[in-house]
Amino acid sequence: RMPAGPMIQPDVPAWGAMLKEYEAGRKAQPPLEAYEQGRARVTHASKHAEQARYNPLLQTFTDGSEASVREQEVTMVTRHLNRARDRQTSLESEFDLLTLRSKHPGLSSTSSTATSTAGSDALQPTSAARREL
Repeated sequence: RMPAGPMIQPDVPAWGAMLKEYEAGRKAQPPLEAYEQGRARVTHASKHAEQARYNPLLQTFTDGSEASVREQEVTMVTRHLNRARDRQTSLESEFDLLTLRSKHPGLSSTSSTATSTAGSDALQPTSAARREL
């Protein structure tokens, strides 16, 4: 059934112009700078240089930073071993169970000497005070 009344004819030239403009906009590429603003450009050469920095077969760095990395590694291992030794010293028994001798003669002799000296000074009069008596 046809609607009663006059039919509205679309403006054919304006519609065709709009369609051509839409197609041209879809085919046109935005400038490359619009894409590069937000991210760094990654190229094959930059990835290859990054991968070639370390040789997995020889397990060495090719750019000469091997010495500094080795030095840093030795420092970290030494620091870790020192911390472990300090922890072991603080947690284990102060005396050897078989011989009953101190395991830490350097540590205990200075602390016992300081304690005994301080304790004896407090209890005993000084040599000047003994002369007066």
